[in-house]
Amino acid sequence: MIGGERARVCLGLKPHCNNIGAATAALAQPQATLPMIRNTLGLLVCLTVLPLRAGSLLVEAEAFGDPGGWKVDTQFMLQMGSPYLLAHGLGTPVADATTTVELPETGTYRIFVRTKDWVAPWAAEGAPGKFQLLVNGTPLRETFGTKGAEWHWHDGGVLPVIDTKVTPVPYRCFYSRNIPNLFMVGRCVSVTHEALGTVRVMRTCGMMGEVVGKAAWLASTRKTTPRGVYENYLPQLIDLLQQPGALRRDSPDGTLYLPANAAQPSAIDRGLPSDSLAGIVVDDQAARLKGKWSHGDGLKPTVNNSYAYAGAGDGVSATFPIRVKKSGRYEVRYYLRPDENRCKIATLTIAHGKGSSEVPVDLSREHSAKNYQVVGSYDFVDVLPASITITGPTSSGFLHADCVQLVPVK
Repeated sequence: MIGGERARVCLGLKPHCNNIGAATAALAQPQATLPMIRNTLGLLVCLTVLPLRAGSLLVEAEAFGDPGGWKVDTQFMLQMGSPYLLAHGLGTPVADATTTVELPETGTYRIFVRTKDWVAPWAAEGAPGKFQLLVNGTPLRETFGTKGAEWHWHDGGVLPVIDTKVTPVPYRCFYSRNIPNLFMVGRCVSVTHEALGTVRVMRTCGMMGEVVGKAAWLASTRKTTPRGVYENYLPQLIDLLQQPGALRRDSPDGTLYLPANAAQPSAIDRGLPSDSLAGIVVDDQAARLKGKWSHGDGLKPTVNNSYAYAGAGDGVSATFPIRVKKSGRYEVRYYLRPDENRCKIATLTIAHGKGSSEVPVDLSREHSAKNYQVVGSYDFVDVLPASITITGPTSSGFLHADCVQLVPVK
């Protein structure tokens, strides 16, 4: 387990365009303790959110805060021991079921959903009950309801949870469900009274206004409704929100521009350009990633726009390919941003002109004010390929891959 903070995530169940989909509970469990799952299956069906042990969490589907278009069904109570959610759209997707849960701590979690393939007993083709599980708005790669004739725990894969402070507010909270042209933000936002205590603060309300202002422009220029922006123009809205906040238009159909007296976006927000660094520079976009890596920009400053991160473990690595144009001795710098959930016992393997060297590195602490750690000087040969690879043991934290730099030693 990494760190001691509690992490909040938003779960969503999204049915596909099929007749039915069902789910009973989602179990989030640290990757290092998977064998315990088989021994506790009989205890996982209950009526409340139950922490099975330190670091694990059971989420009952029938207890979702907003069931959306899903219904609580009881026909398998004897087999399951509790109700479950059923989406019976008759070929039409129903509204997502959503809830917010608080994980015991940050780390890499493996997610299971108890479900089944409704037509498997008859060996029928297709899976009319398939659905997705979304975490903080991002769907897991696995599609559920596609395996097994009996109720079972469908493995959804692993998920890194590193952000313990941010709970997203869906755009769909900002418009009315029954008045087509009405936006609602600030203290009028569509949330439960529990959530209102978090989102009604001034800075968050100001951000809501920025979102809705840009969504209103899209609705006006595209001749659509607030809901239509979500359904048809969400990528365009996201692109607008990623632009500098000081950008302006002189008219609704005018061109975006940055006023002369506006503050310029800072270099730290844009990231440190790799072409501003001396020597040979290889960014994470050029690295060969093995395992399940994600890209982020929350730990600033980064080189270019982002870095890659993944839970350390067997088969997880990032390799930066190196090719020098001139043989010689080079100082190797590994760029990183420290955080308490980063791996403290990672290993950098440097393949150079005289063989291979391994260097231990603590990714959780600051090494210099220049955002990199010097990991030694080595001889590189122009005709020989070289590389730098980051690895770490299972459940030791998150690996961080941003950039490597080779500077000639004078």
